[in-house]
Amino acid sequence: MSTVDREAVELFLQEASENLQYLREYVSVLQDVEPRREDLERLYISAHTLSGTSASYGFPRFSEIAGKTRARLSIRAERYSRQ
Repeated sequence: MSTVDREAVELFLQEASENLQYLREYVSVLQDVEPRREDLERLYISAHTLSGTSASYGFPRFSEIAGKTRARLSIRAERYSRQ
């Protein structure tokens, strides 16, 4: 692996780690009867970022999983925005 590739992977891992940490910390809001829209949006943005950067860095499976998470969060946010 070249130095450039190694640096790119390290950058991806750092960014992914930050987004995963946020998802881990705030996933409990999904258990709330009426989660705050802001929390759902932040979770959505984290999953969206993971999906996009994973694809960009050549991790299609990780991108697929993050994309499915993003889609579920989007549905959940829409449900609460209508209430």
